[in-house]
Amino acid sequence: MLENNDVSHVIIGGDFNVDFDRDWANTSALRDFCTELNLYLVTDHISNAIDYTYHFAMQRFHCVDHFIVSEQLLFESVCSVTVDHSPDNTSDHDPICMQLRFTVQRLSAQPRSFVPKVAWNKAKPQNLKDYSDTLREALSELCLPKDALVCHDVGCKNVTHITSLNVYITASSNVCLAAAQLAIPHTCKRSAGGHIPGWKEYIEPVRQKSTFWHNIWAECGKRRNGYVADVMRKTHSAYHYAIRHVRKKEREVINERFADAILNNQSRNFWDEVNSPFAHRK
Repeated sequence: MLENNDVSHVIIGGDFNVDFDRDWANTSALRDFCTELNLYLVTDHISNAIDYTYHFAMQRFHCVDHFIVSEQLLFESVCSVTVDHSPDNTSDHDPICMQLRFTVQRLSAQPRSFVPKVAWNKAKPQNLKDYSDTLREALSELCLPKDALVCHDVGCKNVTHITSLNVYITASSNVCLAAAQLAIPHTCKRSAGGHIPGWKEYIEPVRQKSTFWHNIWAECGKRRNGYVADVMRKTHSAYHYAIRHVRKKEREVINERFADAILNNQSRNFWDEVNSPFAHRK
């Protein structure tokens, strides 16, 4: 494909299942592939700071994830190549990051935007009263399409009647939406990592312990054996097990909170809770 396309730069990244510290057949095959297409492994770059990208239960460590780039990028643009060993990563592969410096004529990106929505399940009695008062006042200012409303022709095709009804329906809908925007609470943006019911109670304590020992292990030079390494593995496994366990029990946690919310707050409407997106998570 590269030979048949006129491209200036090439960047390939991913899990190649190749560790260049092991002299295996696939190691030579990947290097031959790069040589044939005049591509270069960023592993060979002077700024490469990756020690490992894959681990098996934090006991065996290998560098099997790589970036492959074209010649000009390697020698003129690559600034740094790093890996993120965050203990919050639940995968056995750690993400690698390559920083490049080059000039482009045009670069645009559209970030995903969050749009707050009306959350009826969060509305208090005062919110509902404010909504009702605001809506009543706004609706009273709308002009009723009297001619269309008093028309008794079920097959009416009067363009004026149809237009006036459509205008009134649109105006009524806009008034309802505007009143809700003013009086009813809105949804909040969740964290980038998403929300896991039961995180605070079951996961956060073991997460803090895992993070503490992971940092101690890193400060000790990431030694593969010894007391610190053993404790790091144990707390790491406990943390990730807690995440898997809570996700399996997520429906039970949601149901418990759902029941408590209804029993402890009689003002909340049962069917509003049932129809809320949170209650329908699977």
